[in-house]
Amino acid sequence: MKGKTCLITGTASGMGRIAAKALAEKGVNLILVDFDTENGILAKDEIIQ
Repeated sequence: MKGKTCLITGTASGMGRIAAKALAEKGVNLILVDFDTENGILAKDEIIQ
């Protein structure tokens, strides 16, 4: 899946966050979407590390 792009909703917590982490580990480019901006930014920073 490396190099593919995936849009994931609900990435600030729960299954969305878990899915985003798992896909990032496989080299997938992610578009993260969540209405909770503050926790969404925290999730993004966590995934990038």
